[in-house]
Formats: sequence, C-alpha cells, structure tokens
Amino acid sequence: MGKPILNNSGGVPYKKGLYEIKNQDKYLGNPQECIYRSSWEKRFCVYLDHLDRVKKWGSELESLTIPYQDLDGKWHKYFPDFYVVFTNPKDMNNELQVIIEIKPKIEIHPKFVSTDQVTGKPKLNIPKSFKNLKAYENFEYQLLMYQKNRLKWDAAFKWCKDRHMEFWLIDEIKLKELKIL
Repeated sequence: MGKPILNNSGGVPYKKGLYEIKNQDKYLGNPQECIYRSSWEKRFCVYLDHLDRVKKWGSELESLTIPYQDLDGKWHKYFPDFYVVFTNPKDMNNELQVIIEIKPKIEIHPKFVSTDQVTGKPKLNIPKSFKNLKAYENFEYQLLMYQKNRLKWDAAFKWCKDRHMEFWLIDEIKLKELKIL
C-alpha cells in the first residue's frame, strides 16, 4: 500500500507517502505518484481504488488546480486532495464529478466559529482573554489556517459550480459513516 513517510510540519507529525494503485485503469495521472498526506487520505485512496461506483479518480493532480486570492489580493494555486468521477446513482447514464478535501472536523468547523442566526454566515467568537501566550499563539495559528482554508474552499465551491461539479469537505464523521475509519 505504498511506503509511508513520517513528516513533521509545524510540530504536528503526520503520515504521508505514495499509495500503490491496484486498479490502474481507474487512476488519473501517474499511478506511481499517487500521494497521500495523512492516514485518512491513505484510507480514502484504498476506498476509491476499490469502489465500483468510481469510474476515475486522482490525488493532488497537477492538472487540476483552483486559483484563489489571499486577503492581500495575491493569487495562489489550490491543489485539492482528490478528484473523483462517480457513476451518478440518480442517472446511471451520467457521471458525477467531485472535488474532495479531507480535513478534521475541528478545521472545518473550529470552536471559535459559529453561525450568525440572522444571516446564516460564519461568525467569529474571539475569546476575551487567553490563559497564556501559547494559548494566544495557538488561537492565532488556528484562525489563520481557517481563514486560508475558507478562501480556498470558497474558490473551490464557485469553481466547481461553474463547471457543474460538486465540492465536498469530508471529515472524520463522514469517513466513519463510509466505514473508512
């Protein structure tokens, strides 16, 4: 199933490596370069590789980039975790194209973000004080990551909508529902 590599990014160890494709006819891109950046992504590769409904799929395809702007107006490229073409369960003659990003629920819905009851938009709940400097730095980092991810995901939702595709954010709850975790 590929060779895992232990990586350390920002003090958080995670598994990354190359997944060994079993059904190479379904994989888009170079089957020797199917990358995963977490144990969840590795398990999702196995799932896609063996699921009958998957016609084609790819992982971090260089040919699939979504442009997005940061808060300073600079343009960047977003490489989503997966591109998948499913047989459409509602119409077997058509296919469903989906861009998928896998993230922990806490990164998709951090505790400091709630939904405004009037507008339905995300609302920040910034603590009035912090226990110590480390707590403040941790909050600041989580806020920056959430902000960056929201910019990418908002661009991805629009990009997919313009192309009659779907964008899915998948967390550990959905992975458990699919019996991947």
